[in-house]
Amino acid sequence: MLDDTIAAIATPLGEGGLAVIRLSGPAVLAATAQAGLRAFLRVVNDLPQAITLLNSDIGPRMDDGRFLTLFTAVLERDGRVQMINAGQTPPILWRARDGSVESIKGHGPALGMMDEFEYKENHETRLESGDLLVIFSDGFAEARSISDPNALFGESGMQAVIEGAGRDKLDAAQLVEALVKSALEFAGGKREDDMTVVVVRRTAEPGA
Repeated sequence: MLDDTIAAIATPLGEGGLAVIRLSGPAVLAATAQAGLRAFLRVVNDLPQAITLLNSDIGPRMDDGRFLTLFTAVLERDGRVQMINAGQTPPILWRARDGSVESIKGHGPALGMMDEFEYKENHETRLESGDLLVIFSDGFAEARSISDPNALFGESGMQAVIEGAGRDKLDAAQLVEALVKSALEFAGGKREDDMTVVVVRRTAEPGA
């Protein structure tokens, strides 16, 4: 059985904040990886190193051909964010200041594909007031048009909804509703896969 798991945990990385984790893979392994990552993030003050340790820990336990995809974002109180994408559908970052959109591409293979792989790269940025970070499963990207089976909702469909929500200043909950509604309308209510989404929106600067 495959499982889409999303968790938020406190982390002492940097000045302390929140880690948002998304895992997709066999349910038992996803639960094990979530627990392992919680532990590693509490003892290792380096996100790539924590992911490397997790991969080397659970990789040998996986049967051949099994793997886990992972996206982790560590959010700090001042808006700084570190992200690692290991095989997940690229999350989307929308900037309030100019309406620009960025996809967070991969930084290494899915967990379990290469047990000795060392994750060295990550994406570091800062969320300013109004910025949106959208983490979603491939059930959105693979939503198939009811009128044209060859057309997928895709990243372009996600971006269009996110850009409109940003301009209209929708809050995180409203954007989640808009994304689900748009994808399901596009697909005539049918789902190719699970639809899981997390939206992070930076509100006003502290003290503003």
